[in-house]
Amino acid sequence: MFCWKLLWGRLPTREMLHAIRLGGDDRCCLCGLFTETIEHLFYACQYSKEVWTMLGKVQLEFAKLGASVSSEWITMAWGRRSMSDDYIRALVATTYWGIWKQHNQVAFGESLDGGGMRSGET
Repeated sequence: MFCWKLLWGRLPTREMLHAIRLGGDDRCCLCGLFTETIEHLFYACQYSKEVWTMLGKVQLEFAKLGASVSSEWITMAWGRRSMSDDYIRALVATTYWGIWKQHNQVAFGESLDGGGMRSGET
């Protein structure tokens, strides 16, 4: 269900919740700097960039790819059929899920894993 919501842009980001009057601040809860869209949360947010960089093989400039990047990644990952590609699919899906889980932990009052703090907090 998570991957479907990601692919179709149906994750309840702060931008979406703000637009339907279910949320106040629409800034990203991980960095606190920009509007929390799916694109920002998974690709442009400094936290997510660090996650993808740690993954090692994902060195793309996500911000330049535009709004369809999540569907392109999922389509690419699920369009392959070898054993090593199964590993890649699982790794990519798990990374998306990990970012979303961390987002939810921070959104509901927990700190970033490893004691990290949002930009501007002291």
